[in-house]
Amino acid sequence: MTIPGYPYQNPLNYTGNKVNLVPIAIFYREPTVNDKKYRIGTVIIIGKDPVNVSQGDLWYLANFDSSGDAIWLQLLTGAASPGIDSITTDDGAPPVDPDGNGNVNIVGGIGCTVTGQGPGDTVTIDVMAGGFDFELIQTATHTIETGHGYFADRGAGVTFTMPATANVGDRFIVTTVNAGGFTINENAGQDIRIGSAITTVTTGSLASTAIGDCLEIVCYIQDTNFLVLDSMGNITVV
Repeated sequence: MTIPGYPYQNPLNYTGNKVNLVPIAIFYREPTVNDKKYRIGTVIIIGKDPVNVSQGDLWYLANFDSSGDAIWLQLLTGAASPGIDSITTDDGAPPVDPDGNGNVNIVGGIGCTVTGQGPGDTVTIDVMAGGFDFELIQTATHTIETGHGYFADRGAGVTFTMPATANVGDRFIVTTVNAGGFTINENAGQDIRIGSAITTVTTGSLASTAIGDCLEIVCYIQDTNFLVLDSMGNITVV
């Protein structure tokens, strides 16, 4: 079967009916911005490369930039067995990149923190919506952890201490379900902005005045500066 006016492509070892398919070419190196004679959508498979042995790599021509340079994106990395071995984003960074031994390397980004190198990396995924672990606090004091929510439930009140370390975007929630309320004390060098007011550096605090008072706080400068994203009640600022 052919489509009038369009030449069919017969890539690699294809033996089925002759149909109009995505144009495929074989390169012996990775494509560059100067490989411009191909039309958008062209797929290139890399043959044997005596320099870096990249045989089997698959690329496609995504577009041309304002200067006319070709934009080639890599679909997968060649391997001894079939399957997708890596995925490359449009900025050239592979977020998922197996090492050929069954180990998947994950590159950190917004909402994903990676620690360590190679197999055994620890991956932390920050769930930004509805991702708080809530705890009922009935002790006199408690140290806050980011990513957590706290219900202060003590007749004489609960004094919370801010987290000593926090990354930009880390959040926590404190609310009171008891007339004793809560107070949030800072660590050295910290302050908290609530609207146009700001606590005193190091010695400042925020405190509830009634049952149901609530604060959601986010870090905007690592470890030291925090901002109230949302609040309920008449909060005392020191």
